[in-house]
Amino acid sequence: MAFFSRKKKHAELPKVSLISLVDFFTCLIFFLLQIQDLGAGAVVSKDIQLPLSISTIEIKSSTIVAITPTDILVEGFSAGHIEEEVKREDFAIPLLEEYLIKIRERAAKQAAATGAEWEGRLIIQGHKDVNFEILKRVLFTAGKSGFSIMSLAVVHAGGDEGTPDAKPAGGS
Repeated sequence: MAFFSRKKKHAELPKVSLISLVDFFTCLIFFLLQIQDLGAGAVVSKDIQLPLSISTIEIKSSTIVAITPTDILVEGFSAGHIEEEVKREDFAIPLLEEYLIKIRERAAKQAAATGAEWEGRLIIQGHKDVNFEILKRVLFTAGKSGFSIMSLAVVHAGGDEGTPDAKPAGGS
């Protein structure tokens, strides 16, 4: 039978381009350096300008609620629009509460499985010009959802000059 040949055909290995490999690792290194500069768990949305503070307390990685000029986000998912929440008569934000309760339940199960205790830690990243009424509602909703340790993410103002040195800090 001519269809089957007993000779082994040696497949040629594709040539690896060293230039594209170096480019890839260069991009990866810059990405990792950028994330490291922000600190643990402090990836800030592009829509948020954090307020300046003299606090030097490093924030610990935890659940993040971001308040942009237009939206309220939980771990990147929309939990409300600022315009609608300002008009709402109820002080709690329903969708935010729903998300936070689900996160709390999931985190509590994970903590119980590992033998640890769930801390109820939350980081709030609020734009520096956010309406204080919205910030109060987010704090109230987070407390109602079982989060008791809340930190406000800020940019540390360096020394007397008042210039930010791009290190996120927080306060409880």
